[in-house]
Amino acid sequence: MSDRWLPNPNEFYDGILYSSFPNKDYIVGVLSTGERVWIPTRTITYGGPGGHYCHRLAGTAISVRIERQDHPRAAFKALECQIEADQNFTATEQATVTYWKGISGAAQRPCGCYIFTRDESDIHPNVGDIITISVAFSEFRQDFMGSVI
Repeated sequence: MSDRWLPNPNEFYDGILYSSFPNKDYIVGVLSTGERVWIPTRTITYGGPGGHYCHRLAGTAISVRIERQDHPRAAFKALECQIEADQNFTATEQATVTYWKGISGAAQRPCGCYIFTRDESDIHPNVGDIITISVAFSEFRQDFMGSVI
C-alpha cells in the first residue's frame, strides 16, 4: 500500500506559476506543498492578457484540479487550471485562421497562442487567411475570444 497522497480530482489546489516551455504546450506550476505540477495549456480556463498563454509570468497565482502522475520532474498533472485574468483587457491583433465552420473557428496568433474567433462581419475567412480580430473577454464563454473586424 502506497503512502503517497492522492488528490481529489474534483477539488482545486492553490499554487503559483513556475516556468513555461518554449513550445507553449505545457507550463509548470508549484503547489502550495512545494510539489511541481505539469499544466497542459489546453487545461487553462483563464489566461493572461487577452487569453495569451505566452504572457503568463512566474509567480502568478493559480488554482488547479490535479491527478498524480509518475513523472520524475512533476508529481502531478493538471486536469484544469485557473489563472487570474484582467477581464477588462481588450486588444486588436492579427491571427491566422486554422479552422473555420460557419461563423466561428480557431485562429493562431503570431506568438503561437490560439483563440476562439467569431465572424460577425462580411469577411467570411477561410483556413490560412490572416485576419484582424478584436480580443475581449466573453461572459458567455468565460474566456477571451476574438471577433473578426
